[in-house]
Amino acid sequence: MTTCNTVKKVALVVALGGLFAWQASAIVAYSMPNSVDTLGLQGPTYAGTYVLGNDFKVGAQNVTVTAVGAFDYGKDGWSPGMNVSVAIYQLSAGSWNMVSGTAHTFSGTPSPGSYVGSDTFFNLGTSVTLLAGQTYSIVAANYGSTGSANNPDWNSTVNPGLRSGQLAFTSSTLISQLAGRWAMGSSLPGSGWAGGTAGNFNFGAGTFEFTAVPEAAGFALAGVALLGLVYVGRCYSLKLKLA
Repeated sequence: MTTCNTVKKVALVVALGGLFAWQASAIVAYSMPNSVDTLGLQGPTYAGTYVLGNDFKVGAQNVTVTAVGAFDYGKDGWSPGMNVSVAIYQLSAGSWNMVSGTAHTFSGTPSPGSYVGSDTFFNLGTSVTLLAGQTYSIVAANYGSTGSANNPDWNSTVNPGLRSGQLAFTSSTLISQLAGRWAMGSSLPGSGWAGGTAGNFNFGAGTFEFTAVPEAAGFALAGVALLGLVYVGRCYSLKLKLA
């Protein structure tokens, strides 16, 4: 029975490892801590509305986006008729194009439990894969509009007076932070994101959740986990028969 016990231990480790990998928690790309709830500065400081983007590059492996989010000044949602739209854009052949399946418009009062820090999230119906080595931007529109949404502008060399805290970016081999950019406007670009002004600043605006486990690899890990559990069951059955 020594062999069976050894197989059981190895199989159990494989099963648990596979299941933990399959159930990996999503990572928030740009996060705003609760301490900045009342620091939505851009709206009352500047007139007009803005389209705001934070550029990033995917590392050596694909990442899977599971949700998109928006900074919510005061964590109280938006008044009727006021909204913030968010989408991810990809830079390809010099043009920015919206990534299908990533656009969402936030309006009204978010559901309980949808907040992470000062951001409210919307779970995508179908997860979206961002390709390794490609440049993207998480873009949010309608910030700065009266009664809609105010947002902080962190690390701004253009407007240093707005520095009030720190936009937390998930710096890792999975994605790397590039420029922040803005343009006047209240709605997302229909076919491209030219970006207007780019520089060393980052906006508390759009964000997203992602996982480093691609969908295909996830299914494979789940399969390995189930296989490990099968071996545990077989050894247990054999032990009962021999008892």
